[in-house]
Amino acid sequence: MANAASFIHGGVVPGGMATLFGSNLTTATGINLASGLPLKTDFLTTSVRIQRNVMTRPIFAVDNVNGTQQINFQVPWEIAPLSTVLLQVSTKRLLQPCLSRFLLLAAQPGVIAYNVGGTNFGVVLHANFQLADSAHPVVAGETVLIYCVDLGAQISPALKDGEAGTGAELTVAKPTATIGGR
Repeated sequence: MANAASFIHGGVVPGGMATLFGSNLTTATGINLASGLPLKTDFLTTSVRIQRNVMTRPIFAVDNVNGTQQINFQVPWEIAPLSTVLLQVSTKRLLQPCLSRFLLLAAQPGVIAYNVGGTNFGVVLHANFQLADSAHPVVAGETVLIYCVDLGAQISPALKDGEAGTGAELTVAKPTATIGGR
């Protein structure tokens, strides 16, 4: 399991976005994205369970491209007091064996990225909402919007799993960002 933006392994963050890579995760093919909010917990006959909670988790996407399978899902908010979690996947209502335990982290920031011509770029927008890229670079002193996930396990006001944020939610921890070491 990994951070859904950076694909860094090591743990999951309550309320965060995680990606699970594996085999026999889905019978669907292609890139299949959730069509709206709130997110479904059973998507293309695939579901994800975390911990002893029998409730399934909200799913963002179920992908199977050239034999590489992945599920992008939301980690439940209510597991925050735990230190490790167990994960289980169900396909076509058949429960797969439990996977390994995963550490629960307070934060694991990851910038959402996209790829053009084999080069990865972070999803960064100028203040006018234009995508920052090689043709439209960010300049020193400019205000930018950076799309990222897993900035902190606690937000205020709290949200329910799978529901859209209002834009008013703030992480309780105060994240900082550096660009080029500054």
